[in-house]
Amino acid sequence: MNIYITHNGKSESYALESLITPVRQVIWVGKSNEAIYNTVHVEGVDTFQCAITFDKGTGTWKLTHGQVRTECPRGLMSNRAKACSMCMGRCVNLRPANPTYSLRVPKIKTMLNGELVPEDGIVMNENDVISFQANIRSIVSCR
Repeated sequence: MNIYITHNGKSESYALESLITPVRQVIWVGKSNEAIYNTVHVEGVDTFQCAITFDKGTGTWKLTHGQVRTECPRGLMSNRAKACSMCMGRCVNLRPANPTYSLRVPKIKTMLNGELVPEDGIVMNENDVISFQANIRSIVSCR
């Protein structure tokens, strides 16, 4: 499936199938950072901006705002979704080979086709456009 990511006047096309691997069915989108692996780099957004996940069972792609990532520094640098699962170190996890993961929520909003991505994510379609908005203002009318 092809999608577009637009930000700061630039638009890039991505073939999602080319960005996943047998061990990682998720595409992480965020700014470039030496300490954090992201599949797609977009400058001017949060490091943990959003994730696109492939569901093999339904054959669908789902966009979520933020990323579920490990706390482990080595795991954050890995291109595998479960980088720490065999690690016997205890850098930040109390139990070996059983790391904890948490949702990292960015301040910049993720949008799909101009609409905010819902908290539980949204299924994507061919040629959808992902964009980002720092400040979403509500319109107030005065009479």
